[in-house]
Amino acid sequence: MLRVEIAGSYYELGLEYGRIVSENRLNWWWTQPTEAKLALVKECEREIAVHAPGFLEEVRGIADACQSDYDLVLSNMTVTYFEQPACNVVAVAGAQCRNGRTIFARNHDWIDEDQKWVTYFRTSPKNGLQNIGFGFADPGRYDGVNEAGLAMAGAAIYYRHKPQPGLRMNVVTRWVLDTFSDTPGAVDYLKRIPHHEGISYLVADKTGCIARVEAAVLAEKCHPLRDLSVGLNSPKGLSILSDRSSNGCEFSARTGCPGRKMSSAQGAAGQPE
Repeated sequence: MLRVEIAGSYYELGLEYGRIVSENRLNWWWTQPTEAKLALVKECEREIAVHAPGFLEEVRGIADACQSDYDLVLSNMTVTYFEQPACNVVAVAGAQCRNGRTIFARNHDWIDEDQKWVTYFRTSPKNGLQNIGFGFADPGRYDGVNEAGLAMAGAAIYYRHKPQPGLRMNVVTRWVLDTFSDTPGAVDYLKRIPHHEGISYLVADKTGCIARVEAAVLAEKCHPLRDLSVGLNSPKGLSILSDRSSNGCEFSARTGCPGRKMSSAQGAAGQPE
């Protein structure tokens, strides 16, 4: 597995990683977008500029380092390129563990031959939270944990409608890890953003606050606040996320983290292992 450690502003992160991409020829899979795909990419870009602006700066850095067209890089990083369900995630609250620490695990169910492109990242964004996680030769993340002790991962699910202008799971996970310190803050963000595709997320912090968030694109006019089904940790402190999760254009939130509101985004101290 390729290991990458990068630090700096988002543009500097892009330059650093872009050099690695170029040196290792990790851009072999980039393909020129069709006119229709590029139109969707540019609509997604407008949403990312509002909800995860640093991601675009990093893409710009990658494009410059690789001496590639910005739209070419952007189109391969921000819209979905698979339509099959994959991955399973589990979280267990620390109250159910002998050492009192929350467990968070993810199994990446995907094509065996793609294993060689899996990349471990240790990222230190300027003015952001240091985090570790994995990606597929792109600036996004598919799971990870940050220095505050917040962990997040996604699982692709079956959904009936085409992807819409919004944030793809790799962009969402990366921005959450860079920015938020606890589960309520992350869930509040997931409630506010437009989602590109049908994805289930599992979020857990070091206090044992766990949330399962199912984001589904069910209609073009489905409001971001109603694109989600949110369930907080069960009384037994166990939550499982599979690639067969259901989804609906409804939103419900119940306080499942004792003494905490889902709209808060308070800081916490800790270090990823």
